[in-house]
Amino acid sequence: MTNLAGKYLNSELTWEEMEEKFPDLWVFVTNYTNSGINIHKGTLIGVFTDEERDKFYLECLHKKIDVAYNRTTEVPGNFF
Repeated sequence: MTNLAGKYLNSELTWEEMEEKFPDLWVFVTNYTNSGINIHKGTLIGVFTDEERDKFYLECLHKKIDVAYNRTTEVPGNFF
């Protein structure tokens, strides 16, 4: 599993910044503000592909990390 966050790991970013820096990927944040499923900003702890998303989410659950995650680009027919 490869975390693609790079130099932005543990940085606070807005949703717009995450969309710009990580198109077509899943972003995971802590210390987040949101409304419903929409993330407004948060501390970036992970960026993953579709194939790696579930594994990282399960790690967060196991470690009891309060995390929010979403895909930066919608895929038609992909209802998670």
